[in-house]
Amino acid sequence: MLRLCRQPTHGFLDDGRLDSRQIGARFSRDPLRERGTGGDGGRTAACLVARFNGQIALETHGQPQNIATNGIRDFDRDRRRRQVADVARILKMIEKALAVHAERVFQYFMQFEPRQVHAPEFGQQWLNSPPLSIRALRGRVVLIDFWDYTCVNCIHTLPYVREWNRRYRDRGLTVIGVHAPEFFFARTAENVIQAVKEFQIEYPILLDNEYEVWKAFANRYWPAKYLIDRDGYMRYFHPGEGNYAETECMIQQLLREIDPAVSLPPIMEPVRPLDKPEALTVCERPTPELYLGYKRGRIANPEGFTEDRIANYQPGAQPPQDAVELSGPWFADAQFAAVAAHPASGEPSGLRLAYSAAEINLVMAPGTNPFPSRIHITDDITDNSAALDHQSRGADVREEPDGSTWIEIDRPRMYSLVKRDRYVSRTLALSSRSTGLQLFAFTFVSCVPRP
Repeated sequence: MLRLCRQPTHGFLDDGRLDSRQIGARFSRDPLRERGTGGDGGRTAACLVARFNGQIALETHGQPQNIATNGIRDFDRDRRRRQVADVARILKMIEKALAVHAERVFQYFMQFEPRQVHAPEFGQQWLNSPPLSIRALRGRVVLIDFWDYTCVNCIHTLPYVREWNRRYRDRGLTVIGVHAPEFFFARTAENVIQAVKEFQIEYPILLDNEYEVWKAFANRYWPAKYLIDRDGYMRYFHPGEGNYAETECMIQQLLREIDPAVSLPPIMEPVRPLDKPEALTVCERPTPELYLGYKRGRIANPEGFTEDRIANYQPGAQPPQDAVELSGPWFADAQFAAVAAHPASGEPSGLRLAYSAAEINLVMAPGTNPFPSRIHITDDITDNSAALDHQSRGADVREEPDGSTWIEIDRPRMYSLVKRDRYVSRTLALSSRSTGLQLFAFTFVSCVPRP
C-alpha cells in the first residue's frame, strides 16, 4: 500500500478549518504562463513510503532500507528510482489539475461551508493608502478586486466597483484593488498611479508585482472579485465581467450580518446597455486575444519571429483569419513587437490583421524617436490610403486634415482602435515610423445590442 507523507496540520488551522493560504500556495499557478510543475509535488514524492505487510521497505528520505521481515530483501536501485520518479510525475499532474480547478474549491466552501476558508493576508506595496491587513479589517466587509489597468474586461467593471465603494464605505465596506500586472510596464508604480487618476479610483490599491496575493488567493482571472465577511472568511467569488446585481446583493447581505438594521440603497442600475438583464445581445465568436511578443504570440509570416533582434519581414498576399502579419523592420521581444523603421526614410514598419469583432483594442507603449509615437490605421485595405470611417473609429483615433486616421501613443496603456455597433470580419492595417513604439496585445469585443 502507498501512502503520502505530509505534515499532519498542512492546510489546516489549529481549529481544523481550511487555511486558504495553504490552498493558494499548493494550488495556484503562474497567471502569465503555465509553469507545469511548481508547488511541492517533488517534495511529496520524496516522502513517498512503500509499505509491504505493514513493514517499511523503502523510504526515499534516507538510504534504501533492507528490512526483510516479509521475505523481500533486495530491490533494484534503478527500478526504485524509476518508481519514485513515476509517482512524482503523477503528483505533479494532480497538482496541475488542482491548480486549474482551485477556484471551484473556493466556490464550494464559500457556498456550502461559508465559515471554513480564511482569507489570506495582503502584500506591503500600497499606492494610495497605508498598509492594510485582513486582521485589522475584522468587523468590516472587504471586497478584493484583482485587476490590471490595460485589461478591457477590468475597465468594464470599474464603474461598478467605484460606485460600490462610494455607496458602502461608510456602511462597513472596504474595497481593495489588487493590481496584478500583465506586462512589464504595469509593474511601475507611476504608470499605475496615472491609471488610478484616469479611472477616478478612490479606494486603496495594492501593487502585486510578484503575484504573491494572486497566488495566495489561487486566482486565475482578470478581473476577479472576492468578498470577505466581518470575521475574515471568504464568502463570495466571481471571475470576469457581469453578475453585478448578484455581487451587490452579497455585499448587502454581509453588511446586514454586521448590522441587521443598516439602511442600504436599492441595487444600482446597469452602467452599460449591454449589462442590462433584459438586453438581448448578439455575441458572435470574436478573434481571440493576440499577443505580439514571441513568448506568447504567433505571426502569419512563414519565418515566424526573429527573436531579440531587428529583422525585415516579408508579407504575403493576405494574412489568414485571426492572425497578425508583419511587414518591414521590426524588433521582436518576448512581450512585444517594436517598430524598427527609420523616422524619416526607408520602409515603415507595417502590420495587417484579419479579424472578426465589433471592437478592437491594442496595448501599446511609446518609443523615443519621435515622442509621442504615432501609428496610422486603415481598414479593409483594398486601398492602403483608406481611412477608418467615422462610424468605426475607436476613442483614441484621430484624423488628419487629409482625412487619414492615426493614433498618438504618449504612455503605456490600452488604446481603442475600432468600435462599431455591429460584428464584422475585415482586415486592419497599421503602419508607423516611430522608432521604438511597442505593440503588446490585441483584444476583441464581439457583443452588440440586438437590433
